[in-house]
Amino acid sequence: MQVGFDSTGIIYRWLAAVVSCLAISLFIQGQPVLAQQSPPHVTYPEPGQALQGTVMITGSSEMAGFISAEVSFAYPADPTDTWFTVSSHAAPVAGGTLAAWDTSQITDGEYVLRLRVFLADGTMVDYLVTGLLVRNYTPIDTPTPSPIPPHPTERPTSTPTGAPAPTPTLLPGNPAQLTAADTSTGFLIGVFAGLLVLAAVFLYSRFRRA
Repeated sequence: MQVGFDSTGIIYRWLAAVVSCLAISLFIQGQPVLAQQSPPHVTYPEPGQALQGTVMITGSSEMAGFISAEVSFAYPADPTDTWFTVSSHAAPVAGGTLAAWDTSQITDGEYVLRLRVFLADGTMVDYLVTGLLVRNYTPIDTPTPSPIPPHPTERPTSTPTGAPAPTPTLLPGNPAQLTAADTSTGFLIGVFAGLLVLAAVFLYSRFRRA
């Protein structure tokens, strides 16, 4: 028994497979690519920061299924869990100003800030900033600097100063000291005196003989 080869059916099946692949590829390319979004958060103020006056609260409330968002504050140890609304918005904020908080309208103390985002499925997403210190009427605490260890003071090194050399003092001349000129003069006077004595003796002896 000879089995016939149905080439037409194979071609139709091959064309159908190609068309299906093209349709799936076009469908995938036509779908929008969802960007990855970070969860709602507050970038300013930061936990533990001291605040004065009007504070611009910044951050992001953008999230898939966003309906609305609000910023509120509360006391950290409030057993009633009471929150006071600062601001609310119906459009998502991506890296911008969420609210302006006038802290001069409340007493100084410690507070907690909350960003709450309401989603379409009825759920909520919260972001808390704890330890905020409102300091409009009290001084802001500043950390005490660590004491600097004392350094030994170097004593100045004394440099020995040499004693000044004595200046020789000229002594007055000796009046009894004979100079060469005095010696020559005395010698001449002595010779002259001797000649006079000899002349006197000679004359005396002549007169006596006469």
